Amino acid sequence: QGRDYVGALERLARANRGQSLEPELLTLAARLAKEAAQYKMANADKSALWLPDANGEMVHVQSLVYDDAPWLSSTLSDVQFLHKDIDNEVAEALGLRSVRKLLISGELHMRDL
Repeated sequence: QGRDYVGALERLARANRGQSLEPELLTLAARLAKEAAQYKMANADKSALWLPDANGEMVHVQSLVYDDAPWLSSTLSDVQFLHKDIDNEVAEALGLRSVRKLLISGELHMRDL
């Protein structure tokens, strides 16, 4: 079940708190996320997820944004992006917020170009 993958990612986050994951652990985290995305999960399970950010550190999903507009992302400040090894489709299935949706809603603002 999806909850099992959420638990595995949480254990990975606890074991590597504040550190960038080694390449093999990043691969593992991306695979676990991909597997978790295949299950219909309750919002409570999705909100308990931990995934790697762009620097490879495990971060709670509420802090992460996936980059579905790379031509705009360089104009954003104070955004913590999901690691590039996790596909946008997986991120969306797991309930993460996207750059486009946050820009449209006004929750994110571009710097002056």
